Amino acid sequence: MFTMRFLGDEAKAPLLKDVTLDDPERVAGLAVELVEKLLDACIVHGDLSEYNLLLFDDRLFVIDFPQAVDFSSRMDRHLKIEEAKPLLHRVLKNLENHFARYDVQLDAEQEYGRLVAKLDSPR
Repeated sequence: MFTMRFLGDEAKAPLLKDVTLDDPERVAGLAVELVEKLLDACIVHGDLSEYNLLLFDDRLFVIDFPQAVDFSSRMDRHLKIEEAKPLLHRVLKNLENHFARYDVQLDAEQEYGRLVAKLDSPR
């Protein structure tokens, strides 16, 4: 389920790109968890990066879903999953590149392999 609400106190919650992280390794883990939670909900964001992740109250929030692939329908799930795979890879590379600035080792290829295995398993 998607919801819209204001995130912030007096000011809006900052984009991840605008935040200096105290614990970038933890936030990188949160970002990968978010990707996996979306995947578990049959969604690949399609364009996830530091430009559409908000950090508020020590949590990450995802915004902007126009490129998302929803593969919840059983009718054409296998086609949608194949459409989603390159987008999932791009999302993980975006996160890897962002967190590399903090010297955090996020292995996009390894995460992609792990997550694609979940996609390819029977649902």
